[in-house]
Amino acid sequence: MRYRLRFNLGRGDNYMKWQVLDTHTRSKKHYNPGEVTIHIVDATLKNNTSSAKKIYDGANKFVCAWVACNKIYVIPTEHPSENEDFQTPVLYNPRKAPHWVVNGENADDLHQTHMVTKGPTIFTT
Repeated sequence: MRYRLRFNLGRGDNYMKWQVLDTHTRSKKHYNPGEVTIHIVDATLKNNTSSAKKIYDGANKFVCAWVACNKIYVIPTEHPSENEDFQTPVLYNPRKAPHWVVNGENADDLHQTHMVTKGPTIFTT
């Protein structure tokens, strides 16, 4: 897949911003979640399960999950798009569960045609 999207919780200028990594060029862009909505197309929820389990068991947090996708569209929030269909949150917090969660279920490797961000959260249909 061409892109990786994750929410950056590391210290520094990009703390609490969406990070988009282009896997072909290795370039990174960061987006303030209050300023953009990101449309994620042809996407799969990815997780390093063994790393997430260590965090779940008490280890310090580090990057172990992302959304792999083929296309990303970044829309400034001053030009809102129609997102009413996207009401189901896609959750990830390895302190609470060592996997992605959708509707209370393990969603690791879940493939979706289209998801969107609203603030710091990803939503699906």
